[in-house]
Amino acid sequence: MPEQGTDGHDLMSPKVDFVFKLIFGDEKNKHILAAFLGSVLKLPPGELADLEIINTELLREFREDKKGILDVRVKTKQGQQINIEIQILPTEYMPERTLFYWSKMYS
Repeated sequence: MPEQGTDGHDLMSPKVDFVFKLIFGDEKNKHILAAFLGSVLKLPPGELADLEIINTELLREFREDKKGILDVRVKTKQGQQINIEIQILPTEYMPERTLFYWSKMYS
């Protein structure tokens, strides 16, 4: 259920998948994403300047390959890629999913 903001409008939780993507995966909010990642990864403030938000769809090589879509995917000015996922409920296959995402990003 949405919370009520101070202006009387309903607020949606950033834990909702599409709200999370709107906040952290939108070009106009890159400063918010950089601040979030800097805090979580304990990086100096300028380290994440010039983040590039890139395609979240993990490409398939063969028709029978599993398709993957990340929540938010960015590239740093050093060329490193970072996958940002939100997971609220425990998922039995999260280690396997994480390895799959990593391997597809690497390849």
